[in-house]
Parts: sequence; C-alpha cells; structure tokens
Amino acid sequence: MLQNSLGVVGQREATVAASVICWLGTNCGRFFLNNGRRLASRGNLSKEDALLAKWAMCNRRQIATNCGLRALELMLLTDEDVRLNRLCQPTNTDYETAEQVLAWLGRAAGHAFLKHCEMEIARHAMLEQVKHTSRAKRMGPVGLATVRRLEAALVNGTNNRELRA
Repeated sequence: MLQNSLGVVGQREATVAASVICWLGTNCGRFFLNNGRRLASRGNLSKEDALLAKWAMCNRRQIATNCGLRALELMLLTDEDVRLNRLCQPTNTDYETAEQVLAWLGRAAGHAFLKHCEMEIARHAMLEQVKHTSRAKRMGPVGLATVRRLEAALVNGTNNRELRA
C-alpha cells in the first residue's frame, strides 16, 4: 500500500497508517467514509479522488473545531502528548502516509479491506447482541429462538443486514 509512493516504510509510517485505519472505525471516520462514497457515487470523481477530496476538507484547520487542530494532529496524539499538554506536529511524510492510505482505500484492494473490516465489525456487534440477549434464554421459547438465530448468524458469518431480511 505505501511502498510504491513512499519508498522505505518504517515504524513511523506504519503507526500513521494504523492510526488512520483505526480512526475510520470511529463515528467520525465512518461519517468520513460514507461522505466519500456518496461523493464518488455522483460520478464526477473516482472513489480514490472522492476520499482524498473529503480528507482535504476533514483535515483542514478550523479554529472553532477541535481546538483548532487538524484531524491528523488529533489522530497522532500520544498519551504522553496529552499528559504533557503538548501538540503533535506531523511531518510531511506523516501527511503523505495518511493520504496514501486513503487513496488506497478508494482502490479495489482497499475497498475489499474495508468490506472485510465491516463484516468483522458486524460479527462482533452480533456477538455482543448474543451476550446481552443470553438472558433471553430464561424468557422461554421466543427468547431462546432469538438467541439461537443470532448465534447461528455469528457462526455462519451472516451480517446484520442479511439477518434482518
């Protein structure tokens, strides 16, 4: 993903890439991805360009938002930075790495990666639902049927959308 554009990929680049990927799992990251997909669906931009355009908007400095910090500055803050009340100052390579990760997500391999992640998230959500509804076993046949349906879906890898159908 990063070797073609950055040359040598070290620990710092891997950390930045992982931070961006983890951020995509947050509410803000999901909102970002959905907006990028929506922009690409209009047909004027490729998925890659749409994600990069949305990233430019998301990562711009806005004084009245997030204490004036860019999205990448917030993503790369360490516990020590927060404890010492110091700002993170991403390098040009950090910014390039984040952009390359997002561009990759707009390509076929990145799209497949996102699909896999979304399926894993749905499976984990169903597992949590099974745990929380396990008390339904004590609620009789209807509760037990619900738990068994959720457990079967989890084992078979069915996602929530298929389960509801």
